[in-house]
Amino acid sequence: MDDNTKKHIGDVKTWSRIIYIILFAIAFNVAEFIIAAITIVQFFTVLLTGGRNARLAEMGGSVGEYISEVTAFLTYNSDHMPFPVSDWGQGPERPSAHGRAAKAAATVKTPDVKTPDVKTVKKTSKKITKKKTAKKKTVKKKS
Repeated sequence: MDDNTKKHIGDVKTWSRIIYIILFAIAFNVAEFIIAAITIVQFFTVLLTGGRNARLAEMGGSVGEYISEVTAFLTYNSDHMPFPVSDWGQGPERPSAHGRAAKAAATVKTPDVKTPDVKTVKKTSKKITKKKTAKKKTVKKKS
């Protein structure tokens, strides 16, 4: 083995991270269970009341962000250690998938599409209605 490899193998910081990796992998599984429970409760809430529970939705989003923080730490995308090592929701600032998608979409040039005004829509709607009415009359006359 060369000296560089021996240095890396003997690095205490790397070996201490494995303990955190194991603990955060367990935390990830607990958070996954919580998301599943929130999903089931939210489904039945919508089924029975017709509306979602805002507090559960907020909690689900918060747990989702926590899972994202844990995943970033576990995959070495971040050195920030999530809760309980740091405060809840105090993860590093990084663009979300939605933010990256919006940025990518902003760079794509889209053709200019003119939105029709209300008058044009009403005229088109009337024309379609007249055509349907005319077809119905023609069918009735044939019968």
